[in-house]
Amino acid sequence: ANGGFLTKHSAGIYSTTPYSATHPAAPRWMRRPPSELQNKLAAEAATLVVARAPEGRGVVETCTVECGRQGPVRAIFIGRLADGVSEGERFIATSTGESEIDLVISGR
Repeated sequence: ANGGFLTKHSAGIYSTTPYSATHPAAPRWMRRPPSELQNKLAAEAATLVVARAPEGRGVVETCTVECGRQGPVRAIFIGRLADGVSEGERFIATSTGESEIDLVISGR
């Protein structure tokens, strides 16, 4: 009913062989407290600045294509500005252009 936008996914790897049997030199795996990662993410988010009016060249850090029922709808880009007044700040850009969508789909 929501078009898949709020869907969560997961994967599991299962074995009947203990990890120590296949990796005898490895230390025993222990889950780190989730608060360690959460604190690191919170610290990074506190310093994250998104440009209000991005201008200039940028470096795309990640991108994706939004698809509708009839196929690709738009390309979405997230990155950092490489120059100008807002150098180093994040930007978000979208395009409905066929060449940009094809570029993201091709993975180039």
